[in-house]
Amino acid sequence: MIKVMNFECFSEQGIRENNEDYLLPHVLEQQQRVFVLCDGMGGHGHGEVASQTVCESIYAFLSSQIDSESYEFTEDAMQQALDFAIEELIKVDMFVEEGRRMGTTLVVVLLNQFDVLVGHVGDSRCYMFDKDWNKIFCTQDHSEVAEAVRRGFITEQEAFNHPKKNIITRSVQAGKQTEIEANVLRNVSNGYSLLLCTDGVSDALHDTEMEALLFRPTTSERLSGVKEECALKSRDNFSAILIQMLQDEISPEPTKKVILPAEERKQEEIKDHKLGTYCKHCGTEMMVGAKFCPCCGKNILQPKAIKETLLEEDKYWDLGLIKVKKPASIQWKVPKIRWPFGIIVILVLLNGFLFYKMNHLSDKQGRDFTLTNYKYEEKNRQIQVLNNAMKNLKQENELLRKNVKVLTDSIIKLNGNEKLQ
Repeated sequence: MIKVMNFECFSEQGIRENNEDYLLPHVLEQQQRVFVLCDGMGGHGHGEVASQTVCESIYAFLSSQIDSESYEFTEDAMQQALDFAIEELIKVDMFVEEGRRMGTTLVVVLLNQFDVLVGHVGDSRCYMFDKDWNKIFCTQDHSEVAEAVRRGFITEQEAFNHPKKNIITRSVQAGKQTEIEANVLRNVSNGYSLLLCTDGVSDALHDTEMEALLFRPTTSERLSGVKEECALKSRDNFSAILIQMLQDEISPEPTKKVILPAEERKQEEIKDHKLGTYCKHCGTEMMVGAKFCPCCGKNILQPKAIKETLLEEDKYWDLGLIKVKKPASIQWKVPKIRWPFGIIVILVLLNGFLFYKMNHLSDKQGRDFTLTNYKYEEKNRQIQVLNNAMKNLKQENELLRKNVKVLTDSIIKLNGNEKLQ
């Protein structure tokens, strides 16, 4: 059975005027198995009311489901808890600027006998660390920037510094049906830990910084280090729950995977749905070009539907009040090209051209090349002649030097004989 060995939490206002984060429980209870954290959406007004209402509703609903120690939480129970929270949120909903409804993000953790069930909506996160505080799991934010990272358009470092990273595509709002994303974490060992946090924490600390701060002797020291760093760096409210787990039973289900991600839910086939209208799933009005619903987070258009829509729109000239169909001869068509074969042919032709240029020079180039070689050989011959002349001159100079020496000796000898006489 997975149990809580150590527990700490904090919720700080930071530099904001009020704290719109809310979490439960504040104090660990016996056999605690439900943990919830919410971050109210300040731009929608009364975010603190939304976060507290949703957090308390989900916590109460799931806690009431535990009828025995062997009770197992399911994804359906988690979704039912969210649906219940949305109904409770409607009761306290307050319309503010431009009629926008109150909203909040959500992350919830449920402890079962052999696994941990994690659900989230928005950009509040849940991390799981091993006993050496290495990150082995993190929820995926529901935001356009996170989607760009998943698709490989930008790096995680670029996403961390992106100015629009807090614009989320899914949230809990009054009167809007929302689907919670669930993940099942298996093979939980002694000393494994969970960290639930709002974006005030994850935006202030890189994952590596978080690992370093948590690598401390006690739970209180770990979370106090995180809180101190957030107080210096965070631009928002910052809240977190740290849970260190104990597993005193061996899982009967052998598996090589530590994390089993949530199954991709089948989406309904979309027919006769145009960009810039309404979400087919929840009815939210969409902006032109949007691919994900900001309320329920579902895909608005499947790739096939997007392609067909764009192809259809390209067949017309938009003249304002009317659209005129283009002649068939100039309508945009997708060329069917066998790219791999075409690339191979181009490379072969290029290599052949280079080989020909290297081995078959034109007549003029050949004559120029021959003339250049002749001039080069003539220069070498002249240099050789000069070298031979210099060598002969040196020999003649040496011979002349010897003759001068002999002549000098003869003159000296002759002068000596004359003095004797």
